[in-house]
Amino acid sequence: MNSLTLYFCPYCTGWTILNHSVCRDCLRHVELSQPDPTPESIHQLVGDNLRDLGVLVYERQDLPRICHVYATSRGLLFSPQIRKMGQKYILADDRTLACWLGSLRRSLQSRQGQEVEPVTIDAVALLLETPGALFVAFDSISEVVWSPRDCTIRMERRREILLKPHRRRDGTLVRLKDELNSIVVAGT
Repeated sequence: MNSLTLYFCPYCTGWTILNHSVCRDCLRHVELSQPDPTPESIHQLVGDNLRDLGVLVYERQDLPRICHVYATSRGLLFSPQIRKMGQKYILADDRTLACWLGSLRRSLQSRQGQEVEPVTIDAVALLLETPGALFVAFDSISEVVWSPRDCTIRMERRREILLKPHRRRDGTLVRLKDELNSIVVAGT
């Protein structure tokens, strides 16, 4: 089994594989002796109001492709579907996710009629502690190209992001489009 070493790139705010200390996504030199950004600085960058948009396939090499997408007040947070087992991370394939979602559904059904505490997701922890996670600030997006089957997000100082639905007709691309359109309308 191959293992990869991921580094957090402070310029493109995501986990990446370095090639001779150069981020392969934004092509900037990453000084490995510099400490990672503080949680406070990441919170300022990411913002608040985490909204779950769903699961998409993020087409990229060597990193987990199935990602949960969240919208914040300042951008999009992509969190790979992985699980920690001991000291290693494993990909949560469709079967693992189906089992987990099935047990969650059964748990929620057994609690019908009871008050359930809402789940709070810490965007900063999600970004800093999930290998392969990525944050894209709304103001870094230069263009979004939509097709019936996918979405391409282009940025000035980063490789483009190609997103495809994880499940047909689950509405995630529509929610993403609505989110991005609301940002464009609010910004004009």
